[in-house]
Amino acid sequence: PLSPSAALPAGLPPAALSCCPAGCQVLDCRTWKAEDMSEAAFFHGYANGVVDDEGRPRMLKVKDWPPEQEFRERMVRHNQDFHELLPLPLYTHTTAGPLNLATMMPSWTNPTDLGPKTYV
Repeated sequence: PLSPSAALPAGLPPAALSCCPAGCQVLDCRTWKAEDMSEAAFFHGYANGVVDDEGRPRMLKVKDWPPEQEFRERMVRHNQDFHELLPLPLYTHTTAGPLNLATMMPSWTNPTDLGPKTYV
C-alpha cells in the first residue's frame, strides 16, 4: 500500500471485514498446521487479534492469496499500485516489460505466473 497505515489493522477498510465469503487456507505459524477459514474470518482476526485455546495469540498466514484468481483480476487498484512502484519496469513489469523474457513467450505456451503474490 502507498500509505503505511493501510497495512495496519486500523487501516483495514470495513469492507475487508465483511466481504469475501470464500474460503482460504491459513497456516498457523506456531504449529505449522494448515486449516480452512473464510477470508472474512481471517481479516476479522487480523484486525482484532486471534487467540488459541490456551489464550496465546495466534499468528496465521495466508499464502498465495487469492488462490483461484489472478491478483490483477481480484485486486485491480493494488495491482496498478504494484506496477507503478516496480524498480526497473523494463525488466520487472509482469505483462509489459519488453526486457522481461517471460513476457516474450509465445501465447501457445503455458504462461508463467509472474505474480504479484500476496502473503498476509
